Amino acid sequence: MTYWHEMPASPTGFATQRHEGEASIHDVEHAAREMIALYESPGFSGLLMDVSKSQPIFSPADLIGVIDEIYPRFGKGFPIAYVLHARDHDVEQMILQTLAYNHGLTVRFFTEVESAQVWLVQQTADS
Repeated sequence: MTYWHEMPASPTGFATQRHEGEASIHDVEHAAREMIALYESPGFSGLLMDVSKSQPIFSPADLIGVIDEIYPRFGKGFPIAYVLHARDHDVEQMILQTLAYNHGLTVRFFTEVESAQVWLVQQTADS
C-alpha cells in the first residue's frame, strides 16, 4: 500500500491522509497511529482521509477493533472527511459512520477530494 500524510497548513488547520493500493489491517493500524499523532499536534482541527484508490483486504471485525480504539481519542465533534467510492467501500463506510456516531464525531463521506476540503474548511472555521 502507498500511504502518506500532509500536516495541516494555515489557515485550513486540517491534515490529509491518502491511501492507494491494497490495505491490510496492519496498514490501517499504522495509519490510525499517525492520525492520533496528527491530532495531538498543534493547530490540527480536522482530518481528510482519502481512501478512494485503496482496496481493503481486512475483515469488518478487524476494522471495528481499530476504529473503536482510536475514535474515542478524538474530541467530541471532531470533523473527519472520508473520500471513498461507496461501491468499493460500502461496508467500511457503514462501520465508520456508526462508530463515529457512537463516539460523537462529525463524519461526512465524499467522492471528490475538493468537496471534502471545502466541508472541512467550513467545519474548522465554525469551531
